[in-house]
Amino acid sequence: VMRDVDATLAKARKNDKLALVILGADWCHDSRALASRLKDPKLKTLIDENYETAIIDVDFFDYGVDVAQRFGQQTIFATPTVFVIDPETETVVNGHTMHRWRDADAISMEDTISYFDQIRDEDNQTTPVTAGRDPLLARMLAEIRSFEKKQSRRIEEGFSVMVPYLKMSRSERPKEFYSLWMELRGLRYNITRDLVSLRQRAVDSAKEGKDITLVYPVYNSFSWE
Repeated sequence: VMRDVDATLAKARKNDKLALVILGADWCHDSRALASRLKDPKLKTLIDENYETAIIDVDFFDYGVDVAQRFGQQTIFATPTVFVIDPETETVVNGHTMHRWRDADAISMEDTISYFDQIRDEDNQTTPVTAGRDPLLARMLAEIRSFEKKQSRRIEEGFSVMVPYLKMSRSERPKEFYSLWMELRGLRYNITRDLVSLRQRAVDSAKEGKDITLVYPVYNSFSWE
C-alpha cells in the first residue's frame, strides 16, 4: 500500500499534478458511490488532467491506517477518506473538507466535479495547523493531539467490534447492528468537527498571546465499553 502511495506522489511530482489518495472499502456504500463517480467521463478527464490517483481498499481496516497517519490523521475516521496532497511537501491541502466524502453517496455528480475542479486552485486550499516557533501554540496542539489519539483508539476498538458484523450479509446481521453502528458513527463524525474547532481555538488564542485552558468535548461511552 505505501509503495503505491510513494509511486503516486512521485508521478505527481514528475507531472506537476496534485496527488489524490483515497482510502475506501468495498463494504462501504459511500466508497462505492465515489468510485463509481470517478468513472464518469467528465470527472475522469478532470482527475486525469490534474491529479495522480491512488485508490486504496482498506478492507476491514487491515490496511491504510499507516497511510492516514502519514498524512496527519491518527486513524481512519471515515470511508472514504479523500486526501488531496501537494506532492512536493506531502502536505494535505483539503484537510478542511476531506471528511465530507464519508457522505459521498449523498453528494451529487455536479458537486463532485465542482469540488475536484475547485480544490486544485490554491485559493481553495488550506494547510494543516502547525506551531512554528510559538511554544504556546505548540503546547495546545500537542494537547489536542493527545486527545485525538485517545479518541482514535476508541474508534479503532469500535471497528474491531463492528468488523464481524460488516463481514455478514445484510440479512445475517443481528437487529442490534444498526444501533451499534450509529454509536460508532456518532463519535467518528463529532471528533472530526471538534478537532477543527479546537485547533482554530488554539490558533486564535496563541495569536492573542492568551494561555487558555482548552475545553474538550465529552463523548458518550459506547455500549461495549
